[in-house]
Amino acid sequence: MRKKQQSLFSSGPPENKIEKEKIIYEVGIDVAPKPLSVSEFIALINGALRELEVQITGEITKASFPPSGHVYFSLKDEKDESVIDCVIWRSQYEVASVKLEAGMRIVALGHADVYPPTGRLAFKARAIELTGEGVLKKRYEELKRKLAAEGVFDEARKRRIPDYPQRVGVITSRNGAVIHDILNNLGQFGYKVILADARVEGPEAVASLRMAMKQLSAMKLDVLIIARGGGSMEALQAFDNELLIHDLLDFPVPVIAGIGHHQDVPLAALAADAHASTPTAVANLLNRSWQEASFRLAHESEKIFSVYRNIVAGAESAFDLAPYLQSLERMSKGMRLAMSDWATAIPKFFNQIAFNAKAKIDIAERVITANDPARNLRLGYSIARRNGKILKSVKGVAVGDDFDLQLKDGIIQGRVNKKQ
Repeated sequence: MRKKQQSLFSSGPPENKIEKEKIIYEVGIDVAPKPLSVSEFIALINGALRELEVQITGEITKASFPPSGHVYFSLKDEKDESVIDCVIWRSQYEVASVKLEAGMRIVALGHADVYPPTGRLAFKARAIELTGEGVLKKRYEELKRKLAAEGVFDEARKRRIPDYPQRVGVITSRNGAVIHDILNNLGQFGYKVILADARVEGPEAVASLRMAMKQLSAMKLDVLIIARGGGSMEALQAFDNELLIHDLLDFPVPVIAGIGHHQDVPLAALAADAHASTPTAVANLLNRSWQEASFRLAHESEKIFSVYRNIVAGAESAFDLAPYLQSLERMSKGMRLAMSDWATAIPKFFNQIAFNAKAKIDIAERVITANDPARNLRLGYSIARRNGKILKSVKGVAVGDDFDLQLKDGIIQGRVNKKQ
């Protein structure tokens, strides 16, 4: 396109050369861009459309299921009857575990795309989920009956949550409150928590949760927690997904579901080896065996020291300690074995408690040994008795009374001739 040219020339030399520095504006003919082929233009459009990923919602007007397994459907806007053709590939459709039917309302995540052979615009969905409590409730009940018939919810199938867990995998959103509630309520028992960040709501949630589970399945764990906060059936529908539930059943260690409940418990929670409705309850479930062991150890320690106190008290009124010492030896041996087993079975937290208890036993044994009358007799001391009772003071006898004097190798009988 030509544009008006405005130039300022000086009265130059005879050859009429233009003084370039005097030119204030100069335009010429625009050079047209190189023409694109149709396929190049479509590729350019599709490149831009791929960057524009959105979620759209609408009502399905038709759906077709060719042998390829891909699903072609149309979505209609309920307000103004606008319609767009959509497609979801087979692998992504299977993850959704949804049977698309005309009349359903769904949310689809994806981007628009122009199909080169026809030039038609369509929406490529990479994830879909249902909307509407009615259809979700129907789907929930159908899947629940199917899984119940397969024995998925049977208590006999479920695995026992291990005692004294330490390596705990957690699948939830990194940015939500759930992970903080779990961490804040886990006791100081040496836990090591491995977090797998995942989406817990929306069309991508199922694929994200399954990927997180796959990642953690390769790690050495004692137990897995899969959790999220509360919400409606629509918000929690990812946890009513059949593929996710079977992944949960196949996970190599027991699984605890901490999924905020709607009126109907999410199917993933029913299928889990244990479930609780809040993150705090999940943490308490893990703490339980540790706390019980702590209380039990404290109780057993007190029993030990109580027996020792009784032995020491009994030694003051009876010389023959053999039965007490035999009982003490048996009890001490048993407790040492128990302490050793506990030290092997549980980590540093209880190792220290066991170590302290064993140290107290050693001190008590030394006290008993130091106060053993037989030991004192061997050192040259003796025990005086009158009528079988130990004499602790000269006030216990009178001149002329008979008494027995026990030494380390026998007893001497004598009579009191004088008191001082």
